[in-house]
Amino acid sequence: QPIQPPTGGDLMKILVIEDEKDVRLNILEILASGGFDSINADNGLTGIQLAKERSPDLIICDIKMPDFD
Repeated sequence: QPIQPPTGGDLMKILVIEDEKDVRLNILEILASGGFDSINADNGLTGIQLAKERSPDLIICDIKMPDFD
């Protein structure tokens, strides 16, 4: 069953960690069109920092990443 954005005041926060810019932007566009609040990082270290600071509901992460694999 697909993940649905919450129907209340807060949107589901999704962190996207992807080093390839075109892929990352495509994922962010899809999430935005679905009504999700998304944040993104272009490397693993930044992704970990954002995950600690923003406590996302879901993390979508590439496996092979620069700076932190």
